[in-house]
Amino acid sequence: MLQRQGIVATVDTFLKRYLTSNGKFLVGVSGGVDSTVLLHILLTICNSSISPDSFKGRIGVAHVNFCLRGVESDGDEVFVKELCNTYGFALFTKRVDTLSFAKEKGLSVEMAARELRYDWFKELAERDGFAYLLTAHNANDNAETLILNLVRGTGRHGLNGIRPMREAEFSNSCAGCDGAGTEGCGLVVLRPLLSVERSEIESYAKEHNLSFRYDSTNSDNVYARNLVRNKVLPLLKEINPSVIATLNDDIERFREENEEIDSIVSKELADAEADLKDGGADLLGLRKRYLKAVVPVDFLNSKSNVKFWVAEILHRYNVSFAGADVKDIADAVSASDILQRESGTTKFFILKGYTVTIERGELRIYDNSFLNAAPEAVEISDEGEFEFPPYRLSIKRLQPAPLQIKREKGVLLLDEAKVKFPLRLRFAKEGDRFSPFGLKGSKSVADFLNSKKLDTLFKSVVPVLEDASGKILCLPAIEINDDCRLTAATRSALAVSCNL
Repeated sequence: MLQRQGIVATVDTFLKRYLTSNGKFLVGVSGGVDSTVLLHILLTICNSSISPDSFKGRIGVAHVNFCLRGVESDGDEVFVKELCNTYGFALFTKRVDTLSFAKEKGLSVEMAARELRYDWFKELAERDGFAYLLTAHNANDNAETLILNLVRGTGRHGLNGIRPMREAEFSNSCAGCDGAGTEGCGLVVLRPLLSVERSEIESYAKEHNLSFRYDSTNSDNVYARNLVRNKVLPLLKEINPSVIATLNDDIERFREENEEIDSIVSKELADAEADLKDGGADLLGLRKRYLKAVVPVDFLNSKSNVKFWVAEILHRYNVSFAGADVKDIADAVSASDILQRESGTTKFFILKGYTVTIERGELRIYDNSFLNAAPEAVEISDEGEFEFPPYRLSIKRLQPAPLQIKREKGVLLLDEAKVKFPLRLRFAKEGDRFSPFGLKGSKSVADFLNSKKLDTLFKSVVPVLEDASGKILCLPAIEINDDCRLTAATRSALAVSCNL
């Protein structure tokens, strides 16, 4: 009895600490022993509360049928439905084709199930106003996560294990709730059983004569977590019978130490970045949209451990990386003084979804999404609006007296009499030349962009507008060809604007 009261009291204390509002909350219930016990404990708390109807009315149960185990998965769904009918909790269910989703997205089955689960939770939160999500992660799960993170090489941040509370994260930022990242939709994930060992949970179920479902895949050691659970932890218990409690205590210490390190790193990086927020050319808004971080290499080289700081910067901006990536980037940072003596030299490092460069004495991190730009040119026969990913181009005819037109930032004016339709919008290529405004004679587009100090990575997506004769009329939103400038003789102008 004391044990049962202890677990209920643990959950009750946790909820009073973390439920900071009267918002509604979802409970993720698979039908396994952990989530079944959590739901029973919530029912117990409801029945012992002063106003149980009010508390119970805030609870919704979410169950996902991943359709991975045929009749067994369907049995889980039926079990959870019957449980909610008995307890009087509102139930939300969803069936998903996990294997097809995993194949389509190129994910493991585990990661696919996680994305599907949490993205559906997000839908429920937005549709039905749930503010919290309760999951049944326990102390064993926390210990397993620590071991997995150590094996996978997640660095110091992986030592934090599973957090008792955090904002949910989704596939459009980073999948699941235990990975790195900060973006969410306001749905707060709570783990009230995180300090409770699975043996205590199983004892609670036995003493309350609770039925629950058993997932047959839990014994399949093809899954990394199952291998740790079924093979690694039993061996560690032979060394330390209290290994679960010990690892959870370690996680608490690691988390406290990481908070201190995070504070120091955050302050130093913020100071280092402060003078570079508006540095460089802001052509076409590319920097504002896609340049995520700029850190001077002098700052990094002033540190005794460049690799540590490179890893911290990548983690700060949610860039996935391996140890080899950190070493390569750190080596390039250390050699950056040599690079700067070689005109135009830029070092590139392609990571998942991001590119890191060492350029002009800076370490820069870019979001790679702009590199998915359309490869085909766009033919233009008259004024109008044109899509040319990642840009939107507008051409508008202005008459009369274009010289009196108020010039707007980002809008280029061309003398239509010097333009031969149809026009062609494409990306800049090697060998392109034009006469920038005010310059007599031609200049290569590449040299012009260098003079503007445009980031090397952006040069592949600079738009060029040329006419039927092949003459470059302008680099939209950047510069016109001097041959097309307005004069006193101009009778009709083309206003060209380009935005992301």
